Amino acid sequence: MRLTRRPVVAFLASAVAAVGALALVVLLVRKIRVVLAGEVLLTEERASYTVRLEKHVSVTHDVRLLRFALKSPHQKLGFHVGEHVLLYARIGDRKVMRPYTPVSRVDRRGSFDIMVKIYPAGVSRKYPNGGLMSQYLDSLKPGDKIQIQGPKGRFVYEGRGKFATADGHKLPLVARLGLVAAGSGVTPMLQLLRHLLADNADRTTVMMIDVNSSEQDIIARQELDDYAKNHAAFMLGRVRWEPATNDETHRTQVPTTGWQRWDRAHRPGGNAETCCLEDLESDKTASWHH
Repeated sequence: MRLTRRPVVAFLASAVAAVGALALVVLLVRKIRVVLAGEVLLTEERASYTVRLEKHVSVTHDVRLLRFALKSPHQKLGFHVGEHVLLYARIGDRKVMRPYTPVSRVDRRGSFDIMVKIYPAGVSRKYPNGGLMSQYLDSLKPGDKIQIQGPKGRFVYEGRGKFATADGHKLPLVARLGLVAAGSGVTPMLQLLRHLLADNADRTTVMMIDVNSSEQDIIARQELDDYAKNHAAFMLGRVRWEPATNDETHRTQVPTTGWQRWDRAHRPGGNAETCCLEDLESDKTASWHH
């Protein structure tokens, strides 16, 4: 008896149609989830939104990376490069608010990252209670929730040397960009660099000074060193900063290799920014390295 191929062909056609229908259903479900959750979380600047802690990682001895999950794995936070968010928490009988810069890319879906420097109680005589919000955030466990608001900011980077104010006013095109970061103040710079250096068409030259109290305090050191090594348009200098007290001097070092390249004394009353400007004015080449 001779078998016909028609039943087999019909079966295969039905199977393909079923798979196609299933794929369509999956896409529709995902689309519905995105619609219900919203393409972006932060749609109203003054509204508060709830996010859930997904991951808690130590970056340095006193800096943590916190990853917060959004409502959907397909949802984006909804911010521009240069903007930050506000985190709210009720600590005791106080409602505490602090600004933090997302260090994840603006196109990240499903979650966003912030870096938090922890100020523990009993360390500083000036602030014996430490940082209320930083200690609270450090105490959070995966699954805990917190309120955020935003985005906030005065300027945004639109890419390829183009900046604009928050109200949309375009600023003159930038060919060279200078950045000065102190401690955890490096987070806005990381946000910018991760966007700018990922765009091969962005020809903006970036010169950055990273100021820290010690080598152990350097945040994202390997990442910044890799940028300096692999991107000709990015130059990095480091400063060791020891704040002055009373009549003592403070010292800075801006090395090209190691931490012994530059060592200058400054009188009390200055700050990290002015000390850097003074040193760069006196030796504009020693601080930069690739």
